[in-house]
Amino acid sequence: MRFPYSMAQITDVVAAEKHPRDWESLAFKSSGEASSQCDSWLERTDGKLDRIRLIVRAGRVELPSSYQAALLLEDERIRGIDYHAVPRNRFYKQTIPKGWHEDIIDPNKGATEKGQHERVDLPDIEPYDLVDFLRKVCKHWNILLPPD
Repeated sequence: MRFPYSMAQITDVVAAEKHPRDWESLAFKSSGEASSQCDSWLERTDGKLDRIRLIVRAGRVELPSSYQAALLLEDERIRGIDYHAVPRNRFYKQTIPKGWHEDIIDPNKGATEKGQHERVDLPDIEPYDLVDFLRKVCKHWNILLPPD
């Protein structure tokens, strides 16, 4: 089954202003001894109805390099932000940059098709804690945070 959104529509969803459903607080919940997770449904401010979800995880809360974020549309991952301490290469070509990067995923393409999964360097992320990471991810993906 084909994904119901084209890549242009996915890009529009990412660019559109969004906020947590009913302006609920984006709270982290412990998901293990040292890990934490925030999982929230989002709404578009323009009123379009899309099933958008934000998931932010920390493998170890005190270790920023363990933080990850994912933006899901209709339960398919369309964007991700995470960190790699060393670049990864495949056949002498860099496939994953060192440091913070964004995964841009096209669910319409098969796993082996060119352009299905691209990674873009994000040097401006550099969080100092989990709340800072959440703020930077939300700013990058145009997600408005509820007032404190």
